[in-house]
Amino acid sequence: MRRRRAIGTSTYPLRYGADERSSFYASHSANELRIGGGKSTDHLVLVVVGRVIDLYYQLLANYSRHGSPIEEVRFRRKWLALPSPRTAFRPVTTDCRLARKVRQSDTLQMLRVEKHVPGDFCWIELATTDQTAAKKFYSELFGWDIHEFTMAPNDFFTFKMDGCDVAAAYTLPAEQRSQGVPAHWNLYVAVENADAAAGRAAKLGAKVLAAPFDVFDAGRVAVLQDPTGAVFSAWQAKRYIGFGIKGVPGAFCVADLSTPDQEAASRFYEQLFGWRIEKEDENPAHNYYHLFNHNEFIGGILPPAFRDPAAPPYWQIYLQVSDCDAIAQKAKSLGAKLYMPPMKIEDIGRMAVMADPQSAAFAIFEAAQR
Repeated sequence: MRRRRAIGTSTYPLRYGADERSSFYASHSANELRIGGGKSTDHLVLVVVGRVIDLYYQLLANYSRHGSPIEEVRFRRKWLALPSPRTAFRPVTTDCRLARKVRQSDTLQMLRVEKHVPGDFCWIELATTDQTAAKKFYSELFGWDIHEFTMAPNDFFTFKMDGCDVAAAYTLPAEQRSQGVPAHWNLYVAVENADAAAGRAAKLGAKVLAAPFDVFDAGRVAVLQDPTGAVFSAWQAKRYIGFGIKGVPGAFCVADLSTPDQEAASRFYEQLFGWRIEKEDENPAHNYYHLFNHNEFIGGILPPAFRDPAAPPYWQIYLQVSDCDAIAQKAKSLGAKLYMPPMKIEDIGRMAVMADPQSAAFAIFEAAQR
């Protein structure tokens, strides 16, 4: 594991509307997910999972759409641990051309992922209000290829890079849109047993929004809400593991939890996934909690001052880029809204927060050159 220490503190203006920072909604019921059947499910994968969080989030759909302004935020990451190309992931198979190149180059921190370690973030999916626009935006911004799901060509699709899965997307139903549910990104955590994870989460104070169920033969999933209110899914892989690649521009890298109760969230995730939580020790006022799974940095818990108090807790995804400023500018030219322009995290890299043209929020991260 390679750690880089952040020495400085960055200050930047920030103003979010509550609906603008929403990445915690989904739609449809578990029963509806099973309609269709068949064996052609290679590209359905987890995209259907985000559609089970229906009734609960209808209750949150009408929360304040204006939010409270946050005029200034001080934020610091203590560590960023990037995976070693020889130890983090194992290069396998022949269906990912880019992965094969890495075997000949240790300068690229990218490998084909064969299996996700329990506790790792393993998948993301987009709930969008406009498939055509989403395909255009993400394909042009990150170079993602589009693969339509043949059983529902106007509803599901996956994003790929050089044949490797990086994300998926589905259409947010009209019923949900009419209730104010915005476009959003969903996050998944790898587990060995979805039923056991759901049961343990419930004992630790979580709500089981969707009891464990099979997604065809791809895997088994449970949709959970942690005790502070943030939603995520626990994924037990069978035929489908999730991300097929990590460590390259355009791929998922880390995720941050926005919650008003860092301590309660820390206790929950430590006991559920065995994550190690490291608090800021150089300057406690910075208050960023660092998350480690099997000694690899996977994200953090943001300081309460960083979040809009009117918005429900949520997980924010980060996508890796090679040039944060250029990608942020390109995203803006493609119709994205910048919530936080590119900022420097000393000795770590640069990051920015934005929303796509349909208002699904995400962040981008550029690692500092070594």
